[in-house]
Amino acid sequence: MTTHPEACLIGSNREADERVSAATEVVFSALARCALPAELNLCGHCYSPEQLERFACTPLRELSNEDARVLLWETGDHWPDANTLKHFLPRALKELARTNGVGDLYPGHLFEVLAHHHFGAWPHNERAVISAWFDALEERFDAGETLDPEWTAARQKAGIYAGPEAGEVL
Repeated sequence: MTTHPEACLIGSNREADERVSAATEVVFSALARCALPAELNLCGHCYSPEQLERFACTPLRELSNEDARVLLWETGDHWPDANTLKHFLPRALKELARTNGVGDLYPGHLFEVLAHHHFGAWPHNERAVISAWFDALEERFDAGETLDPEWTAARQKAGIYAGPEAGEVL
């Protein structure tokens, strides 16, 4: 049976849930230096003025689940730069983990966004913690199921690989 990460049931494996939560905290720590620019230039067609105000003024951890969800929809070319993406990425990943995916995203979306922003050129520690986060999310699957080939192909194309080197945190 082939399944998408978003098809997992939350809470089906407490240890796996704890690993995802811990990996999410590591991503928050690793990307904490990525502050918002003085003027946030997210797409004015994609977001309402109220949303843009919340994104600019609300502490990252306090963004609502809905705000984090709509940030996950953003395409690579709508993020003004990699630093802005990195700023919001921990909260978006936390939402992805909370919901075990967003049903209206196809499996490769977030990987394509990361690839668009040259994930492979990011500092090693950032790549490592994000790779480890995806490893932890994938471990939520039941052992008898396999990942959708589209998910795996998109992850490889973006250079977000599993394995000991990817999971090493500096």
